[in-house]
Amino acid sequence: MANTYTLIESKTSTSSSVIFTSIPATYTDLKLVTSCRGSSNTSGTSWYTLSLNGVNTNLNAFILQADGGSVTAANVTDLLGQNNPNSTTADVFSSNNHYIYNYTSSEYKVILNEYVNENNSTSAYITGFSGTVWSGTPAAITSVTLTTQTGNFAANSTFYLYGIKNS
Repeated sequence: MANTYTLIESKTSTSSSVIFTSIPATYTDLKLVTSCRGSSNTSGTSWYTLSLNGVNTNLNAFILQADGGSVTAANVTDLLGQNNPNSTTADVFSSNNHYIYNYTSSEYKVILNEYVNENNSTSAYITGFSGTVWSGTPAAITSVTLTTQTGNFAANSTFYLYGIKNS
């Protein structure tokens, strides 16, 4: 059970990517919390991808998504987060939690992702969770990059990286 959460770094961005570098190896796990919105006018769900140590290959994820009327499941090969597009209700942001277990180990990495993409209208997407396994070259994670799939992050999008030390 985690007994301390320490803020490593926080960022606000209006670019197409956010980068956390020089992540110290002094914690057990990492937690990335985002509240973001996109600048593009895509419909439905907009996504951002995460790269670990500059790599976004060898990722396998399973996503469950609900839209108020149906539930869908999918296998994907990306580590994803939701990003409310600019076409949704004004000033409404997506909330994301990415929990990276044992980020300093030399083993495959397991990441638990929770998303909510609210719209305050007839179309809102809630991805309860996804689980991702990164089977890339086993190494400690020293950087995390978030990149929008279209457009930029909108003004007031925030990103917080926490280190979690287990007892």
